Amino acid sequence: MNIHELVDRAMRSMVQNGQVRPTVYAEFSESTVKEFPLFNFIGDGRTKAHQLFVLGREVGHKPEYADKALQEICFVSEVWLTSGQSNPNPGMKPPGNVPSRECAMFLIVEAVAPFSQHATLYTVMRTGKGRPGQLVLFQDDVPVDGMMAQAFIAGWRSRDLSDAVVRAMQPRGMRAFLQQGRQ
Repeated sequence: MNIHELVDRAMRSMVQNGQVRPTVYAEFSESTVKEFPLFNFIGDGRTKAHQLFVLGREVGHKPEYADKALQEICFVSEVWLTSGQSNPNPGMKPPGNVPSRECAMFLIVEAVAPFSQHATLYTVMRTGKGRPGQLVLFQDDVPVDGMMAQAFIAGWRSRDLSDAVVRAMQPRGMRAFLQQGRQ
């Protein structure tokens, strides 16, 4: 997946919306990249992972993707990096007294085991009027421990399962879905 092309797409979206809209870019077997924006992407990590799972499952059920293989995804979101202390408002902008940096995170995840993932962070540079101006590379190839973005892939891999089977598998966790189904 060409991250520079995705940076351009994210920048256009940012100029239009005033912020980085959470979006999943999915690359399929014929090297096409499709964009799936997330609206109302709020809540704790489990809630957001569930939203990504549902999106991956919904995309997998669409007829135009029935015979396609998912190669990798790039999850793009706005993040606030704090230094010296944790953000007292997780998932939101930290208060003014907490040193922070507004960034756009590009988290790339391979759609095959072992589902390796890495992030690239870009600082959001704003104009004097507070509008997004550009994205400047801050840190490349950042290792990622969490599994949130893998939830889209788990949802995609569940597309051949009935709703009843999915409900029965949910207590086993996301890894059960990653081991299940076709790419």
